[in-house]
Amino acid sequence: MVAHMFQIPRLEQTVDGRVAVTRWGRIDNTLLRVGDRLVLGAPTADSLLVLVPRGYGRPMLGRRGSVGLVAEPSGVPVSTQRWSVAGSVQAVERELERGGVGAGQRYVACRLEGGDIATLAKARALFADGPLSERDLIRLCSVAAVAPEDLNVQVAIAAASDQAAAEAILCDVPLGAIRIEMPAGLPRAEASGMVVPGPWQPRVPAAPAQLTFEDLYDLPIPQPRVAIDQFEHDDAQLSLFDQRETG
Repeated sequence: MVAHMFQIPRLEQTVDGRVAVTRWGRIDNTLLRVGDRLVLGAPTADSLLVLVPRGYGRPMLGRRGSVGLVAEPSGVPVSTQRWSVAGSVQAVERELERGGVGAGQRYVACRLEGGDIATLAKARALFADGPLSERDLIRLCSVAAVAPEDLNVQVAIAAASDQAAAEAILCDVPLGAIRIEMPAGLPRAEASGMVVPGPWQPRVPAAPAQLTFEDLYDLPIPQPRVAIDQFEHDDAQLSLFDQRETG
């Protein structure tokens, strides 16, 4: 069973083949919001994976556990006959207005485009590279979202665990967006049991049993019931032929 503290995100594949979040959820300390795009790469041993169904269905998140593929964050075993690995989640990309993805300090690298040299130099003073807390990163994204109107520049932001990782993913970040490196996953307990590949056929309810004439004698005789509010407002009366008695 999935603990109540987890909200499992819902994923969908877009027309261009990318994977987007259509219902918010949390994986470890990473918050995924509606509209986020998952940046996929080559799968590794401990990385968060995107699993796609063989046939009808939506993608979902998973990992490689001791028993094979498991779904995240529930830890339920997954059948390889039903699911295949599309790639590992390298980063989460979203618009600047939507801020960061979780608590903790990250190294932030910024790319500025537009305007003249003086404008870029003034904007660079506001968008300096370096480690930032989650609160400061959200504030920086808010300033960057309105930079085209206020500073005449466009900003792209990358946030990662260290400087090298942030600078490596910065070149691919589109202007007006932030790309945040997916941190290493925390180990989870895995559920045990037999994996049924599916898809499964809907269960058809059994036809009701046919009663014989002899079975009718065993059926309970329904007793008349009087509404409770009748006792509160009216006197209960019983009909005895043409007479009435007050109970």
